[in-house]
Amino acid sequence: MAIGTDAAIEFFGTTDAVDDTTTSAISNGAMSVAADVTAWTNDDDALYAKLILRWQYPSGTIDGHINIHIRPLNIDGTDDVPTPTATDQINFAGRFEIATAQAAVTDTVYLAFISLIPWSMKTSQEYEFYLFNDTGVQMSANWDFDIVPSTIGPHA
Repeated sequence: MAIGTDAAIEFFGTTDAVDDTTTSAISNGAMSVAADVTAWTNDDDALYAKLILRWQYPSGTIDGHINIHIRPLNIDGTDDVPTPTATDQINFAGRFEIATAQAAVTDTVYLAFISLIPWSMKTSQEYEFYLFNDTGVQMSANWDFDIVPSTIGPHA
């Protein structure tokens, strides 16, 4: 069956990095630091985002996840929402579920889907994304975090 004209389909934007490419390790129970993130502008005004996390973790039992926190920037001019911390985990947006008891591997890829709707306050909203490590192990340095904006629209 073909997708009919005007049927709702998903459209994808360009994959963008939301880390600074020189990321540091994140201890279990810790939040990533501002030095490891880069601001991302939703210049397509996408409603949703696919998030891609690549990292290597040690062997052993991992029982948990990595939470995603979002920080909208330049609200009402130049005001920013506070930065999430390990003790003040504000603006939870989603999570990466982590496989348990996996051997150490390089570039394990995890995917998450989040809505940007609750966090958008204007057109071309700017954001920072933070990761809270709740896996039970340290998240090694040099992780990679990307975003693919997406939205729903009519099929041509």
